[in-house]
Amino acid sequence: MGLTAAEDYELYLRLAARAPFHFVPEDLVHCRAQPGGLSADVLAGIDQVERVVKAAIEREKVGPALAARALARLDLRRYRLLLLRGAPAQERLPPLRSALERDPGYLLARALLVADRAGGAGLVRLLAGS
Repeated sequence: MGLTAAEDYELYLRLAARAPFHFVPEDLVHCRAQPGGLSADVLAGIDQVERVVKAAIEREKVGPALAARALARLDLRRYRLLLLRGAPAQERLPPLRSALERDPGYLLARALLVADRAGGAGLVRLLAGS
């Protein structure tokens, strides 16, 4: 797939399709991103994860509701990153709109869009950072 930042995620999705995964509530790995490293361009990483997720959706024949929610969650990751970087509204709001186009019932995306558009970007930034 020509991945530079999402190979591990692609592997996890392939494994999860074949064997059960279990939640572990503590951090087991610490990642360190350095300027100029492969993980430094987080938006490009999200784009690669989206390619991986779309391929998994097609390969595993994921139902439309679950597929829509998975892709909408990636849109929210884009929004959160842009918000935390202080991006202007015209740059940070399109991912929220995309999330709602993909999954109109996604209440978190709707609430974030309403709060951000109402001038609550500072509050949303505070909540998104936690």
